[in-house]
Amino acid sequence: TVANTATATVAAIKQIGAIPVFVDVNKTTRCMDANLLINAITEKTRAIVPVHLFGQAADMPAIMAIADHAGISVIEDCAQAHGATINGKPVGSFGCTAAYSFYPTKNLGAIGDAGLLTTNDIGLAHKLRKLREYGWHNRISEYPGRNSRLDEIQAAVLNVFLPHLDENNRRRQSIHNAYSRVLTGSNRLVKSNFSNCAHLAVLITHHRDAVKNYLFSKGISTEIHYPIPDHMQVGLKYSKFKIAPEGLKVTEIMSKKILSIPCFSTLLEKEIEQVVKALKTIP
Repeated sequence: TVANTATATVAAIKQIGAIPVFVDVNKTTRCMDANLLINAITEKTRAIVPVHLFGQAADMPAIMAIADHAGISVIEDCAQAHGATINGKPVGSFGCTAAYSFYPTKNLGAIGDAGLLTTNDIGLAHKLRKLREYGWHNRISEYPGRNSRLDEIQAAVLNVFLPHLDENNRRRQSIHNAYSRVLTGSNRLVKSNFSNCAHLAVLITHHRDAVKNYLFSKGISTEIHYPIPDHMQVGLKYSKFKIAPEGLKVTEIMSKKILSIPCFSTLLEKEIEQVVKALKTIP
């Protein structure tokens, strides 16, 4: 997997007793660099977890070709990529299963914590349904499962929001494009080689603190996704993990240059104009 992701990705790996192996990312998309994946695979590799970050899709055709040749399962992390596609095919439909987050800020967000798994493997689907409820089948635990059911209220809310996902994604994309058009020089947005659902608009800048402070002076809040790569997090300091042979140079450099600027479907036109004006005048 990659290190420039929410720690939830790695936490899931650690919780099953596996050892995460970090692969560096592509300079353009900030998603897993498929060219570096082959050298990270060993006889102990059991799964590949590409993360579709910021709304950008990882290079799934290349990743799947490597995984299929090696006979390794692929689990897609789609938490930030609801509706993103690769040549018309949705992310989440390449690997054996995919994980989605419906945290309220996601493109498809609930009103509280919620999530979902998808798979086209019927046998795996049956097992996952058991695992989400104590491993139960007829009130008998067949696996060491957990309580991980989707709350009915969250499901009801998501059913209302789901038909509007494509429309909201188009709105996000238009905002993302508006920002991209006015950025020049050393300031630019992370872009995708495929369809981008614009979960986040992430600015790449060599002077992050100065830009962050400048935008704040113009009434614009920003965030960093994510300031410290997972392999450098305190929570992994005393845990086992490995790094692919080529290292994580791009991941570490980019963590110091990224800045998320406002990009969500309910932004008002005047607010978009406010951000665009500020981006034009970054010192």
